Order: sequence, then C-alpha cells, then structure tokens
Amino acid sequence: MQGVTGPIPFLSYVLRFYVEKLQHLIPHPKLRALFFRAMGADIGNAVRIEDVRLETQAGWGFNNLKVGDYSAITSVACLDLTDKISIGSRCIIGGTIWTHHDPGSLLFSSSITRKYPRKVAEVKIGDEVWIAAHSVVLCGIKIGDGAVIAAGSLV
Repeated sequence: MQGVTGPIPFLSYVLRFYVEKLQHLIPHPKLRALFFRAMGADIGNAVRIEDVRLETQAGWGFNNLKVGDYSAITSVACLDLTDKISIGSRCIIGGTIWTHHDPGSLLFSSSITRKYPRKVAEVKIGDEVWIAAHSVVLCGIKIGDGAVIAAGSLV
C-alpha cells in the first residue's frame, strides 16, 4: 500500500483496519455516529449511521468523512474514504456506493492502468439530499441542495 512504510505506520494501518471491522459490533446507529466522531470523522448532531462498509479507510482513517446535522446513512452503504466525502445536513443516504478508484490499479500495472490512471477526488453532497439505494456516486461529483437521486442511478 502506498504511504505505509516502517513499523509505526504499519501498526497504525493495522489498528485502523481492525477499528473499521469492530464498528459493525456497535448496536445503535447513534452510538456508531459517536464512534465515528471519536475516530476523527466530522459528524454533526443527531446523525444516524447504520451498518456501513468503509473502503480503504485503513490507510487514510476516518478524517475524510464529514456528515452534517440530522443526516442518516442507511444500512449497506459503502463509503470509499480515499478522498473527502462531505454530506450536508438533513440528508438520507441509501445503500449507496461511492467509487473513487479501481483497486486493480493499485495491485498491478498494465497498459490499461497506465492509460487510465487511478482518479481520486472529493465528493460533495449538499443539504436536504436524498440518495436512493443502489446508486453509484463517482469521485469528483458535487450534488446540489435538495436533489433526489433515484434508485440505481449513476451520478
């Protein structure tokens, strides 16, 4: 993994990896939001975070996640914290996937990965946004206030 060298960064990586796995054991969504806040995420008031999956957070930590007041991230949502994800206030995020990059580009080099290098960019979601289940929000996307993203959409 890029940026992980020496014993101290490696131990930090392992700690974050297991912390991400342990968050699934927290029984209540509000307690999970408090846990995310304690781990460095910027979490607003009255936020509910269901059983989510965090991608690549072991190398980058929870610092890339910002969730505004009174927002909810529902079960089976997958958040890729390779770069910043900013979610506004009063948002409802369904079982949604943020795709920041193709992990294959980290694992091997080929003519395709050289032609189309890994792209990483911030995702910004405005206030009062609803994103329905099974939607994919690609990196570098900004969703404005009051938007409604239909189920199965690619944004």
